[in-house]
Amino acid sequence: MNYLHAFFSHFPAALICAAFVLHGIQIWRSYWMCRVIGFWLLGFSIPFNILASITGTKSAFTAGEIGLSTETLKLLKLHEFLGNCLTIGTLVLFLVWIYLFFRDMENKHIDKVVFSFLGLFTIIALTAGFVGTQLVFIHGVGTP
Repeated sequence: MNYLHAFFSHFPAALICAAFVLHGIQIWRSYWMCRVIGFWLLGFSIPFNILASITGTKSAFTAGEIGLSTETLKLLKLHEFLGNCLTIGTLVLFLVWIYLFFRDMENKHIDKVVFSFLGLFTIIALTAGFVGTQLVFIHGVGTP
């Protein structure tokens, strides 16, 4: 089950980063692309976020049976916290964005607020990826 977490966790990080970049381009030059490109990418990332969270929990249980050091357990808890924040945060942002978008489609201020949240989630996704990389390559969590 350890390999599935690595498989599923790359999709939401890439989709959220792409949503941030493309939504920023859309705000900068609105006539270059559709206004809802970030909306679609964020929506596509949610199922992968949920699958990454489920497989990550199972991987953490497997890693906990080995007996890890205190520093490794702290990094594992941080990685789990960042992943949970990303999963819940993207779901909430997506639902709020749907509501606000269909409530007032002409309001462009919503795009700027969503852009800031996408930036926050991009930072969280990259930080979680960095911590996960440290867990695997430095501390050997999830390796045979």
